[in-house]
Parts: sequence; C-alpha cells; structure tokens
Amino acid sequence: MCNVGPCEKKNTNFKVIITKKYRLQNYNTCLAVSLNRKNRLLFQESLYSGSFAFLFLINAIVMTYSSIRWGYTTWWLATVCWIVKENSATLFFSTK
Repeated sequence: MCNVGPCEKKNTNFKVIITKKYRLQNYNTCLAVSLNRKNRLLFQESLYSGSFAFLFLINAIVMTYSSIRWGYTTWWLATVCWIVKENSATLFFSTK
C-alpha cells in the first residue's frame, strides 16, 4: 500500500488513492487524484441531472406502456394536434 510519499504531500479536499502493483518490477506506485471545487460541482451536477433523466425515461416508458395497454391513446393525438397547431409556423416553416 501507499504509506508515505507523493500521496500524502498534496493538501486537497477530496483524495482518491489508487495503488497498483506491478509484477515485473515488484514495487507499489501511488496515484493521487484530487477533485477540486469546480470538478466536484460538475460531477455532482451530472449525477443530479442524470438521475432526473433516468427517472423521466422510466416514467415515459411506463406511461407509454400503460396507455397502450389500456387503450388511452386519444390524449396523445390531442396533445400532438395541439402542439402542431400552436407551433405550425416554427415546425413547418410556414407563414400565418
């Protein structure tokens, strides 16, 4: 394991220590990966938005399956018709 060395010299908030053992040389090397504030916030934001995207995907799959299964597809047609009617100028590049 990495006891003392370059891993212990850095003063960072978060530290991930990975120890690799090479069989040919038979010595341990220590790699310290530090997460500063900008990288940590980016990582947390990507996890946060990714979890919401995953939940939205599951919700869309369940809603699609249940509406097809029970025959409630008329609200889809009404929603699509309303979107096309409201956004016809931007969707089809036509002038009103």
